Amino acid sequence: MNRQAAILYEGSRHLEFIMTEPAARWRLGPAGLMRAQTEKIIDVASLENVTIGIIRQDTEADVWHDHGFNILDDRGDNGDPVVHVETLTQGLTITEPDEVAAYKDRFTQMRQLAVTGDEARVLLRRVVQA
Repeated sequence: MNRQAAILYEGSRHLEFIMTEPAARWRLGPAGLMRAQTEKIIDVASLENVTIGIIRQDTEADVWHDHGFNILDDRGDNGDPVVHVETLTQGLTITEPDEVAAYKDRFTQMRQLAVTGDEARVLLRRVVQA
C-alpha cells in the first residue's frame, strides 16, 4: 500500500486506467467494501497525474479483450516498453515489440470508448449509490 501511494501521489508519473462499468459493479466482496473501493477510485481519478476511463455498459464496443494487462511505458530505467499480463496461475511479461504494439493499439481503441474526468466520476458515484 505504501508503494502504491508513493507512485500515485508523488505525481511524477502519468497513470491511465481503463475499466468497464460491469467490472465496477461486480461485487467481489461485501457491499461496504465495494463502496469503499469505488470511492477510492473516484478519489484517485481526481489526481492530475491519473486518468480513469470507464467504458459504459451501454457502449457498443467493437474491441474485445479477455484479460487485463498493464503497459509499462516511459519507464524510469529507460527500458523498452513491456506488457504485463496476470493469468490465473502466473504473470506473463511481453517484450516483443510487435506484441507490445498490439497491446498499445488495443488500449488506444479502448480509451476511445471510455468516458473520463467528471463523466467517469459521476458514473462511479452511481455505482456507489446502487
